[in-house]
Amino acid sequence: MITALRTYADTRHLGAVWDSSTGFWMENLNCRAPDISFVRKERLRGLKRREARFFQGAPDLAVEILSPSNTRREVDERLNDFFSSGAKLAWIIDPDRELVEICHAPTQRRLLGPGGSLDGEDLLPGFQYPVADLFKEWEW
Repeated sequence: MITALRTYADTRHLGAVWDSSTGFWMENLNCRAPDISFVRKERLRGLKRREARFFQGAPDLAVEILSPSNTRREVDERLNDFFSSGAKLAWIIDPDRELVEICHAPTQRRLLGPGGSLDGEDLLPGFQYPVADLFKEWEW
């Protein structure tokens, strides 16, 4: 999915997409590095790098991919950090259940199953990605 997001954002000059090697300093001074992050081009000019690869504030879109060891509390803490620091949208991907949680705030969340599509909404207008494609087996 990161390739699809990056290609979509780059070809339309919407902003930048990064992997988990890019960190963001939250308002509470936690450093978070979502598995995938997107920042609109309008915000890129205003974001300040404290040091290489770390930005002040949350990405506009934060994507987290759950591992079996993640707890609900950890996810809630991440969402609270993201949204209190400026995030507009978060996608929490649960590979075990093959679901995605679409979050507009820590308490405004809904589940999306394999029949649905991720929607870039106002951040990535027109971007659609089938949830089922997130969980496809590699075909070699």
